[in-house]
Amino acid sequence: MNRHKRMAILIAPFLAIGGYIAADYYYQGQQAEKLPRLVSTGDCRPVQKNCRLQAGDLALDISMDSLQPGVHLPVLLESSVALDDVLIALGDGGVDQMPLRMQGDQQAVRWHADILLDPSIHPGKLLLRLVVTYKANNYFAELSVKP
Repeated sequence: MNRHKRMAILIAPFLAIGGYIAADYYYQGQQAEKLPRLVSTGDCRPVQKNCRLQAGDLALDISMDSLQPGVHLPVLLESSVALDDVLIALGDGGVDQMPLRMQGDQQAVRWHADILLDPSIHPGKLLLRLVVTYKANNYFAELSVKP
């Protein structure tokens, strides 16, 4: 056996393992790009009752009363279809609040939650994070809320 065959026999297992790892990274990257996201169809201003998110046949309208820190903020979400579950969180880059499960009506089309905004959150830096479950798929949205 010459030295080239011997070297090939020694290197082949490492190349196979490396190829397997590289294929897994590539596959995981392809899967991450396919996560369904809710996209705003314009400038999102829930205080002015003008915030619509959409993904395929799923359309959501979000509205709030006011953005005053330290008081309860009623949030209303109306959907074009019946949803399975809705989680919502409001916060900024430094202070994130725990997600709250929104309460739905009998038809699971209108959802509401009362959120207590942390007084340290500046209303101009408010982020809305939303997870909606529809037909066993999770849809995500993260957008800045303008007063």
